[in-house]
Amino acid sequence: MSNRVVRKATQVPKLAFFDYDKNPKEFEKRMSTKGVKCYYANLNFDLWLLLHKKNYAKPVTNNDDYIEQLKIEYGLETKEKGNQKKKNIKQEKVRTQIIQSIEWSEVKQAIKRAEQIMDHKLETDKKFISKDVFYYDNPSMTIGIFLKKLIQEIEGK
Repeated sequence: MSNRVVRKATQVPKLAFFDYDKNPKEFEKRMSTKGVKCYYANLNFDLWLLLHKKNYAKPVTNNDDYIEQLKIEYGLETKEKGNQKKKNIKQEKVRTQIIQSIEWSEVKQAIKRAEQIMDHKLETDKKFISKDVFYYDNPSMTIGIFLKKLIQEIEGK
């Protein structure tokens, strides 16, 4: 292997994506990892999925507060023997179904909606972990920032 290939491979930035999930100590530990660019969803990834379908900027207090809206927006209700049965969105099979149903235009819309949420955050809303590392209270996320940059690179803009 040439040195050029090795050098390029070591220059690839390290990225991490994770949820706040009402666990501030674990979240702050992850956000403080040296040499890793961290992207997050606060309160959790469910907000990111919801933003593909609708604006949703209200703060929530529980990790499961997005579930009913997700079931409605992604049509996750089935009729079984005359009773309405709702699917568990935390199951991998259902998550895969949700993600596979998202269209490219919806990804771009989710990025815009995430930007709108972050645009309404104030400098005083920052929660500092260290001098250079901070996050915002829910709802907030930086996943859209990463995806916007990635899409721009792919599309050559």
